[in-house]
Amino acid sequence: MEVLSQFPEASKTAMQRATLVVEGEAKEQCPVDLGTLRSSITSKVNKESNGVAGYVYTNEEYAPFVHFGTGIYAKNKNGRTTPWKFKTRKGEWITIKGQKPSPFLMDALNNKKSEIRQELAKVIEYVR
Repeated sequence: MEVLSQFPEASKTAMQRATLVVEGEAKEQCPVDLGTLRSSITSKVNKESNGVAGYVYTNEEYAPFVHFGTGIYAKNKNGRTTPWKFKTRKGEWITIKGQKPSPFLMDALNNKKSEIRQELAKVIEYVR
């Protein structure tokens, strides 16, 4: 990071490459129904006072429910603790416990740590 801080454009390039690696993996890890959530995953790089920051994110409102789960399955016990029921259009009662978490963003970051390091190392070698 010390080398990168001396070369702002190189650090921005390294972060852009790293975020694209994570973005691609997040799209692979994302559960798909219609593909709306997957196609909404994007990334950006911001120059900040202490360096450069990369973000991989989605602006879909339901993304946190997919990522962290709902109901009895919600991460950190932040969901409803009891099952609930609803009536279908056909008049059948369905019991729901919630949705298990699918932490596609965290999994992407964790799965790609070595590739992120490789991208940063390529730029460091280039500026040396």
